[in-house]
Formats: sequence, structure tokens, C-alpha cells
Amino acid sequence: EAFQIYVNPIGTVYDQHIVRHSDGYWSGYPAWNSDHEVETAWHDSGYIIELRIPVAQFGASLSSGDEWRVNFRRKHRRTGDAYALQVPWAYNPNSFGVLLFEKGD
Repeated sequence: EAFQIYVNPIGTVYDQHIVRHSDGYWSGYPAWNSDHEVETAWHDSGYIIELRIPVAQFGASLSSGDEWRVNFRRKHRRTGDAYALQVPWAYNPNSFGVLLFEKGD
């Protein structure tokens, strides 16, 4: 399974739960709503998005050394341009980047 959380420059959020079926196809369930906090800011060179997402909503708890698969993607709707950590883009968490959690002080 996977979770998608989209944020635009004015802080509007669209999120969904993605599930892979036994036949290999993926379905999105937009009724899932993330528990999040989002802040955005515009600067001369672009914008910044800061997103806080409690991991408990994913049915998980974290320990130091845990690894999660993540992908970050920027999509420019007007021009159709898109940039992603994972290339080529696909719903394949095995090819996403790795986010390593470490215990803080």
C-alpha cells in the first residue's frame, strides 16, 4: 500500500490511500484524509512547503533504524512538467527512495 499527499503552493491538500490488488492493479481511495499540518511560503525564487504528518495514521510506530520508502514529486500543472525522486514515475514503492529514521537527542 501507499499514501499520497499532494500540497499546492497555497496549502491546499489532496490525499489518498493507494492499495495494490492481487491482480497487480492499484486503486486510489480519496476518502482517506491525512492528519497533517501544512505551511507554505513564497519567495523570490519559488515556494517552500513544510508538512508535518504523524506516522500513527499509517498504522505504524517508529524506531531508530527504521526505513520507509518515499517519493517526492513536483508537478507543474500549467506546463505539464514533472520532477520526481523516482524515475521513471510509477506506483512501485520498491523503487522509491529510502527515508531512514534515527533517534534524536
